[in-house]
Amino acid sequence: MGKKKGFVGLLKSQGYEVHEKRIRGGFINDVRLITAYKGNQVFEYVLKRYGSRDDVGFMLDGYDKVFGAVRSPALVYVNRDDREVAYDVVKGKSLRDMIESQDNESAKAIALLAQELQKLHEHKKKMSNYRKGDSPDERRSFRCALEACQAGKITRKELDMIAKHIKSYEPSFKSIIHGDAHLGNFLYHNMEIYVIDPDSVKISDHNADVGKVIDSIDKSEHDGNITPLQARDLKEIFLAAYVGEEQRAVLLHQMRTPLRVMKGDGKDFASERKRLVGALNGLEARVAAAIIFLLVISLFAAFSGASITGRALMTGSNPASTAGIGIIIIGMIAIYWVLQCPKRMRN
Repeated sequence: MGKKKGFVGLLKSQGYEVHEKRIRGGFINDVRLITAYKGNQVFEYVLKRYGSRDDVGFMLDGYDKVFGAVRSPALVYVNRDDREVAYDVVKGKSLRDMIESQDNESAKAIALLAQELQKLHEHKKKMSNYRKGDSPDERRSFRCALEACQAGKITRKELDMIAKHIKSYEPSFKSIIHGDAHLGNFLYHNMEIYVIDPDSVKISDHNADVGKVIDSIDKSEHDGNITPLQARDLKEIFLAAYVGEEQRAVLLHQMRTPLRVMKGDGKDFASERKRLVGALNGLEARVAAAIIFLLVISLFAAFSGASITGRALMTGSNPASTAGIGIIIIGMIAIYWVLQCPKRMRN
């Protein structure tokens, strides 16, 4: 028989019966639940198989940064040649499963998550020599661009421009961030939060993690697993625990319904439009009254001017009718404006 390889082979060589079940995976890795039996002993591990040695290196780099800052499952096996990494299984429940199953401790878990992320974002260990950017998404973008260049779809110059653009983003405030902070990547067990899947850990804008958590809550609402009221409460709890009450109110105001006419008045677009139209109607009445008053005076002056002009023509004197005609024209334009302007403003 050939030599057994990898983590599963190692367990079997030590006399364990091994069951292997794929649980998830993505672009970077394949994830499996490994259950090892020997007599009355049962052990469970999470085994991740990566696409390259570099991916294993990036993961280990990320794990090193979060280790000591936040709780994470113990790393029990690394094999760069086989591109495998194994962790102990944490007997916890993901925060996504908790909120979608209406777990009574969901609110407490969300608040603890906020505190754990805050600790991670304030963690400065080895930060000066830690990579900027270079997340799996960035590596994937560059790989796609490189493949396009090799296939002749883009030029080398265009490839260089894409690579420069990928590396150009540098947030003003740098933190160590998880990089993929959806609720499925955090486990709750015995009043503690465990951070898993450090593949995307990097230095970047801490708001990326905050936004990902909020987006994950919104997704559960969108999928119909929680109500809008529950989603709102969870977001308020998370933000209050992360940034404090005052800043929480500011962020929530920014996240809520964007359709506003005036900030801070609490009115939606429809009610505000109704109020403005009512005010416009009142203004129209006052403006119209003033214009009609001026128009009456202008017409009186015009007819008086016309009468004087007739007498002047009969006597042969120099007429002054031009001013009267001009006033009549201005009056007609004013009447047209009064009738048409409100229609345009309402539209």
